[in-house]
Amino acid sequence: MDVVLVSEGGGAGLMRGWERTQRGTLWGSGWRETARRAVFTVGVALVLVGSVRGQTLVAGVVVDAEQGVGLAAAHVSVADTTVGTITNAEGRFVLEVRGLPVTLEVRFLGYQSQRVTVSADDPWDRLEVRLVPSVVQLREVIVTTDDFAENLMRKVLARKERQRRQLQTTQAEGFMRLTLSDEGTIFLVAESVYDAYWDRTQGPREVVRSERETAGVHRELGLPVAGYLPTLSDDLVPIQGLDFIGPTHPDALNRYTFTLAGNRSLGDQTVYDLYVAPKTALDATFIGTLAVLDEAYAVLEVNLRPARHVDFPPPTRAWEVFYRQQYAPFLSADRDTAWLPLDVRLEGTAHLDPGGVGYRPFRLEQVARLSGHRVNLSLPAAPYTLAQRVTVDTASVLRDPLFLRGQDPVPMTPREAAAFERLQHGGLTLAQALLPRSPFNAFALFEGQRLTEEDPQFVWPLLYGLYRPELRFNRVDGYLAAIGQTFPLSPRLQVGWQAGQASGLRRVRYHATGRYRWGRGGSVQAGYHVDTEPQIRSGTYPQGLNTVASLLGAGDYYDYLWSRRATLDVRYAFPRLRLGVGYRYALPESVELEQRSGWLGPSPLRPNLPAEEGTMQTVTASVAWGGPPTPLRTDALNRAALTVEHALPGDFDFTTVHLDLDGAVPTFFRKRLRPNQLHTRLRAATFRGDLPPQRWAALDGTLGLFGGFGAFRSRRDRPYVGTQALGFFWAHDFTTVPFEAVRLQPFVDAQMGLRLFGGHGTTWLGGRSQTHHEIGLSLTNLAGTPLRLDLTRRLDQPGWFFGLGLSRLRR
Repeated sequence: MDVVLVSEGGGAGLMRGWERTQRGTLWGSGWRETARRAVFTVGVALVLVGSVRGQTLVAGVVVDAEQGVGLAAAHVSVADTTVGTITNAEGRFVLEVRGLPVTLEVRFLGYQSQRVTVSADDPWDRLEVRLVPSVVQLREVIVTTDDFAENLMRKVLARKERQRRQLQTTQAEGFMRLTLSDEGTIFLVAESVYDAYWDRTQGPREVVRSERETAGVHRELGLPVAGYLPTLSDDLVPIQGLDFIGPTHPDALNRYTFTLAGNRSLGDQTVYDLYVAPKTALDATFIGTLAVLDEAYAVLEVNLRPARHVDFPPPTRAWEVFYRQQYAPFLSADRDTAWLPLDVRLEGTAHLDPGGVGYRPFRLEQVARLSGHRVNLSLPAAPYTLAQRVTVDTASVLRDPLFLRGQDPVPMTPREAAAFERLQHGGLTLAQALLPRSPFNAFALFEGQRLTEEDPQFVWPLLYGLYRPELRFNRVDGYLAAIGQTFPLSPRLQVGWQAGQASGLRRVRYHATGRYRWGRGGSVQAGYHVDTEPQIRSGTYPQGLNTVASLLGAGDYYDYLWSRRATLDVRYAFPRLRLGVGYRYALPESVELEQRSGWLGPSPLRPNLPAEEGTMQTVTASVAWGGPPTPLRTDALNRAALTVEHALPGDFDFTTVHLDLDGAVPTFFRKRLRPNQLHTRLRAATFRGDLPPQRWAALDGTLGLFGGFGAFRSRRDRPYVGTQALGFFWAHDFTTVPFEAVRLQPFVDAQMGLRLFGGHGTTWLGGRSQTHHEIGLSLTNLAGTPLRLDLTRRLDQPGWFFGLGLSRLRR
């Protein structure tokens, strides 16, 4: 057993170093690797020689004694306690113990259990736990009795019923890691540490204490990284919106066929493996195997997958995932034995397509570990004061008690470690990870980021793998062509440039940017930009889409100004909290309107709003809380963002305040992966001082026929602008439920749905106000595509309007 001992004080960083050594991924080769290994060895020696205070990390590997290969999911625990863990795919484990020496008990089905005593004098790089396979012969009665498996299951169900009556509460410490990959390349690693509670009358609760992730892709797919762990020995097992009948359901003998497959050993006890297969195709059932401990009649291990006949509700197109779980006995305060899960492991191929966008299938791997079980003791009241099952202990997450120490409750494999190091410096969006690999995919209009700004833009393909082109069209610039390049000087530092020329406003455009990432969520970005820019920042439409609309004759949505500006932004992102401060020095200049012809001739034009000129210096502070709505976070307030901009003394004197509040509340069919939800958005803006036109607030209308959530779909080709604004938008997504109710199966198969929406808002300018009210109905995922068809009725003025959009609710 390879053993590493790290005290919680001075050796906190050595654990991460050991993991990197074992993974063999991050230290390179040659003299640098030799030097770093030497430094690390000296550090470990100092820790071993010094006194070990507080908690200690013990790490090792469990292997097959005959083959020498690592044993995945072997159970390693401190002997005679509930403190334990499982090994990773390579057989490696990390376990936190109170001190040394300590005796570990290592168990794995089909092998002889072993106890190992670890002391501070043990070499950390020369030992391993070698488990010897153990074979038990079948008894004659098993061979001759036809209904042995069925009789065994009757005893299992009877024992489960006795435990059900005795079990009142459970408590454990949980860890979960989710890994998603596509064609062998990992695009997401997300982890969480949480406390898991279960009460017989109040049900389960989870409190997240620490979390980290390389991106938020799993939230968009509806995949949790805490809570909702399936216990496969329950009567009903919720998976992807369906309640599966478990193989230990009271009616299991009428739903499943059980057949003896063989036997193994656990120490000196016999374990029987049973095949499990559904009897009919009328229920949501599993297929796989159970491992049952003889005489105790307890389920030790399950290996199951959903049966082939099961059809999942949208947005799940396919779910070919295997579920594996192990159980162990734990004593309650009154000395009763309860068999509880030690882990949950998922592995397989999934195809989730929220919004019907056309995402590709992906590989899913998930490991969860439960440890420190406590049975039939009083639970804290706080987790049960809220309705939602999963809550986040924000103070604990901000302290990050686990991951900042470099401790992984289940060690990463070299492949996972390399992916995490790569992705934490630049995570992928869902579109970048899973959309078909075409640079001209229409959905990319809303997912990419261009080189010089944070605004969403069309993602053009790289030329020769180095240069990023850009093309745009508007009524001031005409056609504009630009080329740019980004140089990653290090994993944390990158610089870039862009230069371009327009056919209308014949001025050279150029941009220079630099970004440095620091810590786990910090970044500093600086830039110098000389270019036209829209006067009003839209929260709905990127300039790439405005280009397409202008070329097709729908009109130009924006007003423009010429700007020379220097910017500096400092940001830090916690798991749920994002903070930012910025400085902007700008020289705005009005530009003349010029007629420009698109592909379909001249676009409908309106006067370009003049900008107020002068030297503008502003400081900005922003705070944002929350993220996209998920099945785990069903609170009404899913996202809040507050931005305050203040002009420094000079040619301008103003202060603006912008507030955005987004919410999503599940309404019907909450157990589904994609439940019916009510989405809301509140936008408010006000000011103090003398506000120039380029700082007016805006409520969006449609761009041509295209309207998104947060825009008035019966307001054509321009926003409402004013010095103050207040808007409220809502949409209730019924998904496919209306078509399921009337049995229009082709619509359901295409994931088409209905959505009821509305918008209400007012802007104020110079003592005058404009008010707008509308309501409408959308047909989403039109003919199986990501498109949405809208029919809108304006309420404050007569009129019906047709429009298009993307089915996905952007947040």
